[in-house]
This record gives sequence, C-alpha cells and structure tokens, in this order.
Amino acid sequence: MTQMNLFPWRVVRRERRARYFHISMGIVGGLALLFVMASCASLEQRIEKQKQVNSDLRRDKLSGINAIVRQVKDTREEARGMIKRIRFIEKLKETRYLPVTIFNELSAIMPEGAYLEKLQWEGSRIVLRGQATTPAYYAELVGNLEKSPRFVEVQPKGGSRSGGNRAFEIELFVRSGIELEALQEEVIGESRVRNNRER
Repeated sequence: MTQMNLFPWRVVRRERRARYFHISMGIVGGLALLFVMASCASLEQRIEKQKQVNSDLRRDKLSGINAIVRQVKDTREEARGMIKRIRFIEKLKETRYLPVTIFNELSAIMPEGAYLEKLQWEGSRIVLRGQATTPAYYAELVGNLEKSPRFVEVQPKGGSRSGGNRAFEIELFVRSGIELEALQEEVIGESRVRNNRER
C-alpha cells in the first residue's frame, strides 16, 4: 500500500523562502539607506568645503583688488604731487628774474617828478616810499601802477608834505608772486599730508 506524505512541506518551504526574501530585502534596504545617508553626508561635506574654498578665494581676490586700488590711489597721489612740484619748479624758473623785471617795470612807470627813497619787498607784497614834487606826479604814479599788468591791489597809504615835495607810501602786490606763494603752500601741504600718511 502506497504511503502519502500529508505534511504541507511545500507551504512551509514557501513561507521560509518568503521570510528569507523579506529578511534579504530588509538588509538590502537598510544597506541602501545607509549608502544614501553616507552619500548625502559626503555631498554636504563637499559642498561646505567648496563653499569655504569659494569664500577664501573671494576674500583673497577682494584683498588683492583692494591692494591694487590702494596702490593705484597712492600712485595717482604721488603723480599729482610730482606734477605740483614740477609746476612749482617751473614757476620758480619763471620768477628767477622777477626782481630785475620788477625794477625795470618801476623805472619805466615812474614819472619824472617822483622818485623812490625806499622799497620794501616781502613775498609778493611791496611797499614803496618816496617823494613827488607835485600831487599830479603822485597821481600819475598811482595810475601807472594800477594800469601795470604786473601789479595788483595798489593801495595808496597817503603821505605828508616835506618842504615843497609830497612824501608818499604805496602798498601793492606782485601778481606772479601771489600765484607762486599759493602754489608753494599747496605743495607744502600735500607733502605734509603724504608724510603723515606714511608714518
């Protein structure tokens, strides 16, 4: 008589395989999750590192640009100062013969009936003291000084009679001397500012 195995071994095998499959899927899913998490962490680290590198590069680039800008500014200031000094030297060369020119101008515009006793010259300011035989000669002298392109701000200070002559005092300024003093003050001021900045 044939014996039949009634134990549901196929069902047991199917359940065992299903259990192994689920366990395998869980392990694979866990490994995949760990891999994804590790990949995300690595990407975040790389992103942060790249951000830091970009920030350092930007900072270095900006510091380099700022250094170049400062250098350009310093160069421009030095060039401006050199130009002013060159102008000052050229002005000095132009005014080297200024005293001779002034005396020639005064001798040319001095009327016959007037003469100088004293000439006081300080910077661009000149004070003339002398005698005029008549008020007409004195007025002519003042008019000639005012018409001269070399002199500005002619200011008669009045005078007094000495015998038959009229003593006078006239204050005036030399035009080129004023420009020279202004330029000299500007150059000296620039030099002081530059020296203070270098300290």
